[in-house]
Amino acid sequence: MWGSCMGELIIEARVVPGGNWTTIFYQSVDRGNQWIEEDIPLPGFAGEIVQFKIIGVTGHCYKTDIAIDGFGFFDHCISNYHVGGNLFLGAGTTNYTEVDQQITMDAKLNTGHMILDAGNNILFQAGAEVKLGATIHAYIDGCDSYNNSLRSSEAKK
Repeated sequence: MWGSCMGELIIEARVVPGGNWTTIFYQSVDRGNQWIEEDIPLPGFAGEIVQFKIIGVTGHCYKTDIAIDGFGFFDHCISNYHVGGNLFLGAGTTNYTEVDQQITMDAKLNTGHMILDAGNNILFQAGAEVKLGATIHAYIDGCDSYNNSLRSSEAKK
């Protein structure tokens, strides 16, 4: 969402058939000329068949760009996760993983920022490295409900 006359981006969802539309995302300000990832929790729709509506409303002048590069669905808390290989996360890029059991890591984080949020343990295996300038934040707090998770608090920043 980029432009001095920004309009609105609204995403609504409903249970089908016949549920009421609920706004799950709303944005109406200039976010700059870069792609921004958003995570939208959907706890009220778990186990349901859901329909989505994406509404783009232009602003009052020609400087009102709205674009969606991708739209996907993910279970926020996977069972186990392994991080391996050479990782080069771009400047300003954060790689986030929430796992309900364990994270094992034998990777070399060369650049960027990684957040690991595990249910019961994070195991840094022999060979794991974090190079100068790269950062890892590691949390062990269970597989929280989305509203209490680290991911939710990070998204509010």
